[in-house]
Amino acid sequence: FLNYEEVFSEVAPYIKDGRTMVPLRVIAENLGTKVTWVSAEQPIEIKDNTKTITLKVGSNSAVRDGSSMTLDVAPEVSGGRTFVPLRFIIEALGAEVAWNNQTRTVFVFK
Repeated sequence: FLNYEEVFSEVAPYIKDGRTMVPLRVIAENLGTKVTWVSAEQPIEIKDNTKTITLKVGSNSAVRDGSSMTLDVAPEVSGGRTFVPLRFIIEALGAEVAWNNQTRTVFVFK
């Protein structure tokens, strides 16, 4: 959910090492960010009005506005789609995340 509105994805999110992985497109489309990515060998750049996050498939290192950060789980390609750890991306963009373990639902507040 984003601000209490349900978000749908063509591809189901999954949990990897305790982190919810979602298709990058879901974040880009629903949060109004711009994503620049050429191929798996190139960095992925996610921009909103105030922040820029740079990360790379297979790497636990990221940069937000010039500062280095570490991801618990690296972005990866699965089924031809790039998946990223939801909590990391949302919090790096300055939004809030809540997890309901009973319903296995993620709430994002921006």
